[in-house]
Amino acid sequence: MLNPRKSSSAIDRVRQQIQHTRRPSDAPLVPGDRVMVLDMCGRATGIQCIVQNAEAHSVGVIWGGDTILVGRSWVKKVN
Repeated sequence: MLNPRKSSSAIDRVRQQIQHTRRPSDAPLVPGDRVMVLDMCGRATGIQCIVQNAEAHSVGVIWGGDTILVGRSWVKKVN
């Protein structure tokens, strides 16, 4: 049987690692940046867009001549 004290400390270590891990979608975005659209699993789709405006939880991108509002987790900054 698992010792509850040891398992809780392991859970705390994992939580700390997750909090300190920076996701690609957390990169600061500014208008003019190129971003790649991600699929539901977080893989790049090959579709690139240009950021028009960036907010805390969403990004306005130009895609096919139109401005589309998407969540930050759906885009990744391209270098």
